Parts: sequence; structure tokens; C-alpha cells
Amino acid sequence: LGKMTLIRLQIVWGIAVGHSHGSLIVPFPRNAVDSLLPQWSDGKHPDTGSIQPYNCRCTNGSSVCNNGQACFWFSQGCTPGCARCDGDGSRIPNFDHCPGESLPPTVNDPKHRTVNQAAEAGSHADFTKYNPWRAPGRAPVFDSCGMAGGSVVEVFNAGAYNKTKFAKQGDLGSAVLPKQPSGSVWVRGSTVTARWQNTAKHGGGYQYRLCPLGEPLTEACFQNMPLKFATPDRHTV
Repeated sequence: LGKMTLIRLQIVWGIAVGHSHGSLIVPFPRNAVDSLLPQWSDGKHPDTGSIQPYNCRCTNGSSVCNNGQACFWFSQGCTPGCARCDGDGSRIPNFDHCPGESLPPTVNDPKHRTVNQAAEAGSHADFTKYNPWRAPGRAPVFDSCGMAGGSVVEVFNAGAYNKTKFAKQGDLGSAVLPKQPSGSVWVRGSTVTARWQNTAKHGGGYQYRLCPLGEPLTEACFQNMPLKFATPDRHTV
């Protein structure tokens, strides 16, 4: 649960969560569109994929958590500094997806590294140094709204998406996800509440971002308008 001060109205929501399985719950996001279908309605969370079946099961306080396959809209194989993602989500320590192009980590303080904190930053023992959350804003993405399944074909480590009338594996969120009401009304300058889920605990951090309606839904647009947390030193988990 996060609270932040609203800085602009008429927006498209985005949340950056380190390119892992997570999703926005409040306000209701576009990539939860499958919750409108019977298979995912009323809090149902059937498994997605056949190689390593997984789901986006979540909680939303006392309310039913309807988020469909929202946690499967992401990007895999994205090392900071690379020109593009390669779709390979293999869990290999020290996996550099573009040797010679990658950038060194910028998040090196042990208190900000959620795993392997005792390792010397940048050393071989620092096996997460090529992960996107170690250099925020410097890793590429397939799409600012995610790719269905995280890659163009289903892969291991829950890189899948069950085809529906809305999307199929490899589709880009900014191109296929329909606009729909978020169920939230915000007033400029007020403190508002947002909620997201972390389905797969890979480590890292998160940030809420906005992109004005009418603008292309690019990563640059979202990066240009991050929201400030109303209580930056305290978050409810």
C-alpha cells in the first residue's frame, strides 16, 4: 500500500517493479482486463502457462482481488545498458544479457539491496549486479505497459500468457490493452492511495509513474512523471 501526492490529472497509470511478476491493484489497471472474463472474475486466479504454471493470486484487504493476468505483463532479459531485452528469463547468477554494453550497478549500498547484501558491490559474488533494479531507469523494456508473457514465446520461470480475446503471448500492452475506467477519482494536490502486489519476490524496488492521456505510452513519458510518496520513509506492507 502506498500513498502519494497527485501532481496531474487525466493520466495513464504505470508502476515500475523491477521487471518481475507484480501488478497494480488500485487504481484498477488496464492489464487486469482479463478479470472481466468468467475465468478470472470474482477473485478467481487459474494458472497461466503450461511449462511452469503460475498465477496472479492476490489480496485486496476485505475486497475481492480481481487482477486477471496482470502480473504477466512484463519484460524479461533486460540488463541495464542493453539496447533491448532478449526475452531470456533464466535465473543464472551474474547473467549479463549484453556483454560489452551493460552498465555497472548504481544501487550498491547494502541497506538498499534486498538480497545478497554482504557481497562486495560489483564483485563476482554480487550475483544480482546485472538485474534491472540495481540500476533503476537504465534497463530497456519491451514496452512501457509490458509484453504479455514477458517474451514472444512461452519460456520457463512463468514467462507465459493464456490467450484471451484481449491479448496473446508476445503482445505489447500499449498496443492492445483497451482503455477502461480505473474506478478512482483524484483531486489535484491531494494525497491518494495506491496498492500493488508482488507475486514473485525477486528483490528490488518500485515506483508509481504517470503519463498524460494523449501522449505516446513510452518509457520516457512515464519516467518523466514519477509520483512522490506522501510518507517516503514509511510504507505499509
